[in-house]
Amino acid sequence: MKQPVLLTFFFILATIPLIFGARHPLVHGLYSFCLLIAGGIWLVLNFAENKKRLFSFNSLAPLAIIIFIVVSALPLPLFLVRLLSPVRAENLAAAGRIAQLHDLVTSLSYYAPGSMFYAIYGLALFFFFLAFSTLLRSAENRRITLWIITIVGVFEAVYGLLQATNPALGVLWLPSDISSRGCARGTIIYRNQYAAFLNMCWPMAFVLGISLYKPVLTKLEFLRKQKNKLSI
Repeated sequence: MKQPVLLTFFFILATIPLIFGARHPLVHGLYSFCLLIAGGIWLVLNFAENKKRLFSFNSLAPLAIIIFIVVSALPLPLFLVRLLSPVRAENLAAAGRIAQLHDLVTSLSYYAPGSMFYAIYGLALFFFFLAFSTLLRSAENRRITLWIITIVGVFEAVYGLLQATNPALGVLWLPSDISSRGCARGTIIYRNQYAAFLNMCWPMAFVLGISLYKPVLTKLEFLRKQKNKLSI
């Protein structure tokens, strides 16, 4: 079962920047679902091995934040809202007086569906982190991950250069608008996010280059030692 989960993670890593940076709600939700399912399956199958890690501070702290977000999205009675967030309770009470409503319930969050979505998204990322950080203990998995990030980064960089030199080239099938013509955006639409993405990719490409160069240095060192032995 480890192999399908690993392939799912590699697929997500390779494709998540390509469809508008996964910022479309439908794409965002789909990837969150995949991460949640794949990470959840891995966690269930490897629970015994990771029990100690799950109950460490590094795991409990983000889980506490996720639980808080969930609680903030739940409907609560007014007296409890007043205890947890007096300002929110005052606004709700004022709205109730204007609308002549009684026994109001509301969430601490001003937009409960959005908060619940980000709680689920955070849980998916948490599962992904637990699973993928364990899988990356393998040197082969680390090398594959570096290759994926490097290839995707090169693709985005080349695409951005084409956009900068060809103002008519938009993002994927979308036409280029006037405000962004001549700007490199890759497939991510937003220039700042595109730049941040490339800034995450190039260090990985640098590490990959060093790892590929290291065997050559080792071989040269071996040849040098052999030469010294022969000269003696």
